Amino acid sequence: VFRTEVRDNNLSPAWDPMKLKAVLLNNGDPYRPLRLKVYDYEASGKHRLLGQVDTNTAKLAEAHAAGAQLVLEHPSKPGPCGHLLVKGFQAEVHPSFLDYVSAGVEISFMVAVDFTGSNGMPSDPASLHYMSPNGSPTPYEEAIMGVGKVLDFYDNDRKYPAFGFGGQQPHMPVSHCFPLNHNPANPECDGIPGIIQAYRKALTIYGLSGPTLFTPIIKAAMAHASQPTAHLRYNVLLILTDGEIMDMDDTVSAIIQAAQLPMSILIVGIGNSEFANMEILDGDKVRLAAHGKTAERDIVQVRDIVQFVEFRNFKNRGDALAAELLAELPGQFLAYCRARNIMPPAAPPPPAGTVEPSAASPQPPAAPAAGEPALPGAPPPPPVFG
Repeated sequence: VFRTEVRDNNLSPAWDPMKLKAVLLNNGDPYRPLRLKVYDYEASGKHRLLGQVDTNTAKLAEAHAAGAQLVLEHPSKPGPCGHLLVKGFQAEVHPSFLDYVSAGVEISFMVAVDFTGSNGMPSDPASLHYMSPNGSPTPYEEAIMGVGKVLDFYDNDRKYPAFGFGGQQPHMPVSHCFPLNHNPANPECDGIPGIIQAYRKALTIYGLSGPTLFTPIIKAAMAHASQPTAHLRYNVLLILTDGEIMDMDDTVSAIIQAAQLPMSILIVGIGNSEFANMEILDGDKVRLAAHGKTAERDIVQVRDIVQFVEFRNFKNRGDALAAELLAELPGQFLAYCRARNIMPPAAPPPPAGTVEPSAASPQPPAAPAAGEPALPGAPPPPPVFG
């Protein structure tokens, strides 16, 4: 579970404080058996056991409060062989993602769709933007619906900013961030169907061009996430793209800046291209850094062909696509809140004249409909949070 630092040539060693998650230490059970072992360190790696004690987290807390010592014993030698003194013990309770969502925190959804030429002309049946006569959704629509129907439950007004990038109107320069609804003053669409409708209309207005740039889209999402709100709102930007980006350095810099804001970035690779740069943006293996600055947390949830959300691996499986892509979102949200000591907002008082359920007859929350999706670690999405 945990290994302390080595204390050399010391008959009364004192170790540095250790900070462990309860799920790792005892899986949330303070009475779960816990064995502490003390070894004499050997450079050869064949460390010699000096003594051990069987205890649990509750007993460690009691020993600290009473100033009592734990008796060490050797399994092959009679009698005590030493003592351990618990010099400090503190349990910190952190709110869960469920606590925040239950308190009314909103998850705001934004979408950005790739309109670059590498998608293929929409009139070509091989195009990723091809509108089939039989009404089959494009890969972009499948991804939007798969992720959107989960986040839809956590957005109070169901109005979603939706953008395109890499598109071009006739006789106009290429736009790397344009509203799908063709309304720069208000790029919000009404629900997931509104996004789909705006996307289809945009394909009749914008030609496919390029290159593929992420920075303008991320900057637009940052502007949205920076807007003051009456309550805590966490923003999720879904970027759908069919190829590698051409502004890698600027994108990394933008992501590092975005890490300061209440937002995450989800990326879905559409088509059969390689997405090597996406693993770099993910930041799971190496923390993103640019111009001497490092991202304070990993906010980009991306997978490569095998692990990340490569759309072809989830064809016709929107729920699986959403589950894979959203798996890290609760942790990213909690990392943001804990770094800023943001606690769940207090529940609002009931309206005047209403009668609250008594403790003797509590009212259960509304059960989700069959097959209703939910974020990992979140409660079944009740209508009040939709």
